[in-house]
Amino acid sequence: MKKLLDDLCFHDATIDSIVIESRKSHFDTLIVRLTSKQFNPILQTPNIELQFFDCYSAMLDLNMWIVGFDSVSSFSLNSDPETVEQLEIKRRKENGTLWETSMFYQFELILNTSGSKIVILCKDYDITPV
Repeated sequence: MKKLLDDLCFHDATIDSIVIESRKSHFDTLIVRLTSKQFNPILQTPNIELQFFDCYSAMLDLNMWIVGFDSVSSFSLNSDPETVEQLEIKRRKENGTLWETSMFYQFELILNTSGSKIVILCKDYDITPV
């Protein structure tokens, strides 16, 4: 359901939960569960999971209400290879401390009330209606 990323409006979607799953490796899965009436026309449900697989890093700068009472102000996929995070991955690949050759996707969520910021670097992602 990756193709839905551009079709869905994430503004004001309520954050229901944030889950980090460890898979006995150094790359984990991060799941953000969201609710919004705006998802209904496209997915026939107000609830979705943003699933980020094989996460290289997750910066969770969370303030005050972390889940349940806050909502998404902006959500974006940054494909710029010159971001600080992407340049750090490139540097680690070049000096041999990261062996992964895959491209990483960078997502950023900014929350409304708390001003919290979530930045995720992952190898893959999906959007799942729940």
